[in-house]
Amino acid sequence: MHATLVSIAQSILARRQLDQGNGKLLTSQAIPLSQGRRYAYDRESGCLVPEQGPVLYILVESVDEYSKKVQEAGGTIVVPKMAVPTVGYFAQALDTEGNVFAIWEENPQAQ
Repeated sequence: MHATLVSIAQSILARRQLDQGNGKLLTSQAIPLSQGRRYAYDRESGCLVPEQGPVLYILVESVDEYSKKVQEAGGTIVVPKMAVPTVGYFAQALDTEGNVFAIWEENPQAQ
């Protein structure tokens, strides 16, 4: 854990471009961290925030069934099954390398 924090700090320092010594960050660059996730430095809050990218949705017969398969394969469900009323159900997951994806079940009776 300590080595990861040192690596993060070094990545942040290596990517900072300071505005003539007053400490303001000129650019927000994505910073790769563990498990393939990327974060960007938010100039206003001074915090690292998750970078949002596209999410691939995979059509499945059952979100419940495939959520179990994701976990059995070493993935993590990060957004549990949710309904989109009259359309279907979805869940979002992380694969073993930290990539986000979603599974989608069409179901007009979803509530």
